[in-house]
Amino acid sequence: MEKKMQTTKPSSLASVAGNREQRVPGTNLLGTGLETRGVHAWFGAKHVLSDVSLDFAAGTVTALIGPSGCGKSTYLRTLNRMHEFIPTAALAGEVLLDGKDIYAPGTDVTKIRLRVGMVFQKPNPFPSMTIGENVLSGLKLAQLKRSNTDELLESCLQRAGLWSEVKDRLASTAAHSLVDSNNAYVLHALWPLSHKFF
Repeated sequence: MEKKMQTTKPSSLASVAGNREQRVPGTNLLGTGLETRGVHAWFGAKHVLSDVSLDFAAGTVTALIGPSGCGKSTYLRTLNRMHEFIPTAALAGEVLLDGKDIYAPGTDVTKIRLRVGMVFQKPNPFPSMTIGENVLSGLKLAQLKRSNTDELLESCLQRAGLWSEVKDRLASTAAHSLVDSNNAYVLHALWPLSHKFF
């Protein structure tokens, strides 16, 4: 027996929006993806985030849009436990990754950051590492063993258009000089490793 699929043509965009399931973010546990429940953040006595509850379902892309200083970056830092490194910073609420609180005692922060990454507006190379170590740092953090690290290093820097500029300085800790002149290129050199292996 063949079933016929019934479709109805909406009369307007407003009717489509009005008929969709209304759900308040942060009220139903997703179990997968990233969720925040009642997140508050402070810098000293200044309360900068108040009761933020949002859901980011696995496999989705979300944009946080708002004016400068409204708390977007602060909120993002709470998602991978970078907020706690800022002096005088404090946090309340829950951040759940696949249903587990990332702020629970005993949580391996490195493993969280392998799953919840952050791309900055400007590259932030590790100042004590060489150029080569910075580019390959994702492999080390993920504890991935590769026998062809020299090839990977060259490939990433070639794709970023930096190989000819830095090939003779890979052992130098002067990575900061690249940031000044090639912000986007350094970021692109680091991105292929994290994107490919994580």
